[in-house]
Amino acid sequence: MEMTLENFIVDNSNETAYKAIKKLLKDRKEYLPIYIYGKVGLGKTHLVTGIANKAMEKDRVFLTTCENFINDFMKSNEEKNYLGKYYNCEFLILEDVQYILGKKSIQKEINKIVDDFVSKNKKIVLTSSLPPEISFNIEGGADKFSTFQITLPTVKLKRGIIRMVEEEKDVVFDKENLRKIIDEVDNVNTLLDILKEEYKQIRFDTLI
Repeated sequence: MEMTLENFIVDNSNETAYKAIKKLLKDRKEYLPIYIYGKVGLGKTHLVTGIANKAMEKDRVFLTTCENFINDFMKSNEEKNYLGKYYNCEFLILEDVQYILGKKSIQKEINKIVDDFVSKNKKIVLTSSLPPEISFNIEGGADKFSTFQITLPTVKLKRGIIRMVEEEKDVVFDKENLRKIIDEVDNVNTLLDILKEEYKQIRFDTLI
């Protein structure tokens, strides 16, 4: 399934983050950088991939992971600046910021990038499984962001995802199985994986 803003299912668990992202696409005024956090598998990557695809229509967008940033930071030196691509884009999206926990030199470099973006009225979005005060345990590091948490999906959201997959695949899932899935699964990625397996089984059954 392609990750777009159009097929991102919105409910109480993610609505504030979604609205902030949508506003960011339109608002060219000064703003606080956005920091979105929540457990793994709740849709953060889908949301920021969707905004990246939209923002590319107007801005130079760079979407990457904190793991890649750390690798570039370690390689960067006076002879070759591997960090230039982070400073030179107009819209930076950095995922999995939890990996900077305890890495103060990395935190300070990201802090510099955030300050640079704010001073130039450019846009930056960070995602993490941890709140900013934990990921950024350096002085003033967590105070720069508009922070939004994505929480566990509601029944409404899970049913919305199921309907979306049914429409996309032109399939109807077994209602009894769906009840168990809705009751037991609290992870969007896990839900999608289960639905893929259900679909494969339905396709297999139609062939025998």
